[in-house]
Amino acid sequence: MRALVVVSGILPYPKASSGNPVIAWAVVKALLDRGHDVSVCTFHRWRYDLYRDEARTFLEQLGIRVYDLDEQAPPLSRKRPMSRLEKYALAFRRAFLPRASDYFPQVAVAPFLADVIAMERPDALYVYDFPAAAVVAELPSAPPRLTALVNLNHLHNAVRRRSTQTNGWRAWVNTVLVQLSDRSLERIELEVIRTSERVVEHAAHHATWLRQQGVKQCFYLPNPVVDHIGSRWQEMRQAYQLDKKKPVILFIGRLDSLINRPALNLLAFEILPILEQELGVEGFQLDIVGTGELLPAVKDKLTRPSVRIRGFVEDAPAEFLGSDVLLVPTPDALGFRTRVAEGFSYGCCVVSHTSNALGMPELVHEDNALLADNGADLARQVVRALRDTDLRRRLGRRARETYETKLDAAKVCGRIVSELEQIAVQHSATQVF
Repeated sequence: MRALVVVSGILPYPKASSGNPVIAWAVVKALLDRGHDVSVCTFHRWRYDLYRDEARTFLEQLGIRVYDLDEQAPPLSRKRPMSRLEKYALAFRRAFLPRASDYFPQVAVAPFLADVIAMERPDALYVYDFPAAAVVAELPSAPPRLTALVNLNHLHNAVRRRSTQTNGWRAWVNTVLVQLSDRSLERIELEVIRTSERVVEHAAHHATWLRQQGVKQCFYLPNPVVDHIGSRWQEMRQAYQLDKKKPVILFIGRLDSLINRPALNLLAFEILPILEQELGVEGFQLDIVGTGELLPAVKDKLTRPSVRIRGFVEDAPAEFLGSDVLLVPTPDALGFRTRVAEGFSYGCCVVSHTSNALGMPELVHEDNALLADNGADLARQVVRALRDTDLRRRLGRRARETYETKLDAAKVCGRIVSELEQIAVQHSATQVF
């Protein structure tokens, strides 16, 4: 099978510092492992894609043909900021006369993608996330495709809106327009993905919503996470736990992301004070790892002897393996928490907000993790885990077992490749007969 991977913003790469290129690479690797011919097309470079040149070289050395449409298509960024009048005009159009390009400006590259498809003549497309799906949907004709989604953009916007509330009549007008715009975006999202033969949603509750909206070809699969340590996970954890002077609590992820800012706020203002009260300021070490800047108020609150703000680290596996508790206090029920799946792969004892089990039903309280629905209870679950070595080890073992049976990228991506093979065969049969 000739497969074309279409992804906006990034190139698949296993050593990237964010989740999307790693997930896309896991699918590419599964296609290669099955012996398929693979090409990759990307456009509208994402500002967090720090490895574009390295990724391109890496893929091409594997015999993968890479098409970077940013080299041909005009840039999508504006030459000047929009005036207030232009902003209101755009808001009104989105609310009452929406166009796909208002939400997904990437559709401008559709003619260039059509040229790639004409050259490659793929049997099937693997399309990653909404911007890429919107571009493919603009084509008058396209090969059969499987579209993989992580978030629903209108829900993502709602979370952002909650975090940036303002007062005044202009803010009220803007809120009404944005709410109408998000309803328009819902309709456009559904129109875009209904053109796909298969839809994989990597968050279980979003998959349920899509099926309720009539997207019958949608099914849930967890985000694929590559196994970096294999059967040596217990031996490696023991090695990293030696000579530690105090237990380590790990928070890892981009510090300025929409989903992590509420989590860090909860950590700084509600969880940390209870941890210090219960364990003592010198009784633990909280490591905060990830790129991006903390909000000033959060940074001030986290400037404590018990906290180390580490920034970006090269060896993320060492952070997971060296932690006693992986803390994921994300309160918003948006998407799938890849950090939890990564922690499971390293046999971590995970303490997580209950909201994360909506997108990841494999996350089960008292079985493979400890869950709570507020800051105070999250802190108490962390304290409980740190004081009970047997509990930590049991949860870590069950986390690793859950990863091996349900979350391993080889299993998840194997299902995706099988679906791609099936739709390619079905399309071929339709063309013949």
